[in-house]
Amino acid sequence: MATDRKSRLIMLFLANGRPSVERIATTLGTSLAIIQRDLIELEKMGRIEQRNGSAHIATGSRKALAFWEREQGRIDAKCTIAFAASQRTRPNERPFGDAGTAVLQLARYIRGMGSSIKIFFKGLVVAQEFAHVPSIELTLIGGRPRIEKLSTVGSAASSMMEELWCDCLFLGKKAIDVEEELISLDAEEAAINAQMVRRSARVTDFADSSKFGSRVTHSAEQLAIGHTPTSEAEPTGEFAKYIERSGVNFAPAETEKSQQVIHA
Repeated sequence: MATDRKSRLIMLFLANGRPSVERIATTLGTSLAIIQRDLIELEKMGRIEQRNGSAHIATGSRKALAFWEREQGRIDAKCTIAFAASQRTRPNERPFGDAGTAVLQLARYIRGMGSSIKIFFKGLVVAQEFAHVPSIELTLIGGRPRIEKLSTVGSAASSMMEELWCDCLFLGKKAIDVEEELISLDAEEAAINAQMVRRSARVTDFADSSKFGSRVTHSAEQLAIGHTPTSEAEPTGEFAKYIERSGVNFAPAETEKSQQVIHA
């Protein structure tokens, strides 16, 4: 697919700075003409710059592109999970949403539903999905921007969270380890996510099957009653055993009912 090829092309730029067109074509197993066309399209999108026969990541875009790359990863699974979650939203609810790329897909489904809703999000890219939708009343959780995830963290975000209570939380997870914990790469992100869990009546955890039984650095919250982990595949291994003995309601997303990726 062209989107997958462009995603891999961007990864080459992120890793190598200024790879030649010939090297890109060889690495991706495609023709020079196709790569040159992809470069023109990426330049129009503002993701790369071309000058004097060479190309590189656009100035100031490296962090944003890192988010874009995560968005493209396992995109079919994310769309499946997000579509399933959108179908379980209830009228007149006030949802929280974090800054994950699967939650971004959920935001696009919610935007397309046309429902009147009051929502609270802490993802900068996610919030942009609702900027010009009159039926949606958006509150962006304030705080210091965490550029790596384009989200808000810190004491201001924490203080604002303590004044809020929401019906449900949509929480993307970097990993769900075999000791039943939901985990984040960043300590401040983990702390805010744990606070969002405490301020929500129920939690839908987004985790594609590659996250099962994996572990990163910081624990956010224990997976427990009140959480509904949602994935495109059934749990396996130690994670499956925990789901069975804990009574946590696992909600598999039905792949055949998922939609295509919705672009901004």
